[in-house]
Amino acid sequence: MKTAFFLILFCLNTASTFASATYGFFYTNANPVVHPNDSAPWEYGINSRNITLDEGNKKNIIFNEPGLYEITYFVNGFNISDYISFELQLNGTTLPGTSYGALVQPNYNAPPLATFTGMALVRVVADYSVLQLVYTGNFPTELFSANQAAKANGASILIKKIDS
Repeated sequence: MKTAFFLILFCLNTASTFASATYGFFYTNANPVVHPNDSAPWEYGINSRNITLDEGNKKNIIFNEPGLYEITYFVNGFNISDYISFELQLNGTTLPGTSYGALVQPNYNAPPLATFTGMALVRVVADYSVLQLVYTGNFPTELFSANQAAKANGASILIKKIDS
């Protein structure tokens, strides 16, 4: 009987942990053009109670509570230059170590693309902090959805809270 009681308590505790998980996933697949020092716009997403997309400015992702967050982003960019790069900014300040980029690869029968993934652990110390993925290249770039029929993402970002 003690084993069954322990199992029920364990399952209830585990379920409440998953139910209160803090995460966010946002993406775009409409091929928006992003200019130097501007932020990637997010068209769609999954909000949780503590990570939300700012409906007034869809370039802003809002953290509603402090904590340590794992952030992974993907960019598929198209432009005329030779290099595309993005960085994460929190409340307008560049987060060190979050700038990633790639050389544009010319293709004979396709647009020149640069595809890369960036990852970071970010400590958010204040409620209502604003995260942006900022383009740091020299020429405008298009967040290119490689396969419009399949609605492939031009950019996406996944955020998970991993500690308080």
